[in-house]
Amino acid sequence: MLVTLFDEAGRPVQTLEGDLNIVVLPTVRATGLRYVEGAYGQDHYLVGGKVEKRPAMESVKLQGNKLTGLPFDTLIMINGQVYECGSDHAELEFDQPGVYHICVSRWPYLDWEGLYENQAL
Repeated sequence: MLVTLFDEAGRPVQTLEGDLNIVVLPTVRATGLRYVEGAYGQDHYLVGGKVEKRPAMESVKLQGNKLTGLPFDTLIMINGQVYECGSDHAELEFDQPGVYHICVSRWPYLDWEGLYENQAL
């Protein structure tokens, strides 16, 4: 049997293959994870006992140095540095010229990614 194990937030943790009674159920009991038959990747999540595709963050927009349409309690990563945001918008500040990689993350949405180019001062 091939199953995917999910954590309490519905994130897929790993796939597992083996006999239901010898491998799967003892692993589920030992880890406390939930399982669903089949192999699912990071583009899926478990909600209400059913596996679904993670939704896109379609409302996020980068206009100049402003991010709008953010889900609340979002993580914004700029060139690997993580910032917490509790609002539906954020004004970004850059003190050096260059291109910045921006990633907006909020489970269960798929990450939104974009680039911002800060012109020479």
